[in-house]
Amino acid sequence: MLLARLAGDDRYEPKVYYRAETSTKERPNLVPSHFPDRIVGCMCEPDSGHVNFMVIRKGVPKRCECGHWFKAIDADPESV
Repeated sequence: MLLARLAGDDRYEPKVYYRAETSTKERPNLVPSHFPDRIVGCMCEPDSGHVNFMVIRKGVPKRCECGHWFKAIDADPESV
């Protein structure tokens, strides 16, 4: 764990994932999760100061107010 932290991979630091330019219900943005539910924040506009938070569930695509789709998937067990 110490070597991972020295390499810049701190497991307690929130990870930033960038959404795809276009996403659909069939091709959503995939978010890794170790739990059945995950809270995701979407900045709908690049210059927006507001973050739209929502709860997504594994295997169920969910649409943000801006039109982007998100879906939680199983995370790599080694990334714990």
